Amino acid sequence: MKTSKKQISAGDLVSLKSGGPLMTVDTIGIDGNLTRVRCLWFNLKTSEMVFNSAEFSSYSLLKAN
Repeated sequence: MKTSKKQISAGDLVSLKSGGPLMTVDTIGIDGNLTRVRCLWFNLKTSEMVFNSAEFSSYSLLKAN
């Protein structure tokens, strides 16, 4: 799957183009004509570590260096 000239694969670190935490790519799938990427991350801004997951369009992600 191509985004921002860098291929994203399961296990890669990514972030949203608009900013936010680093996330780990869990799965990549096709939903109609759109590539959906499920990402996992921890919210470290609270007193407890909170696990999060969400799906994003591949167009909204940047692969971390």
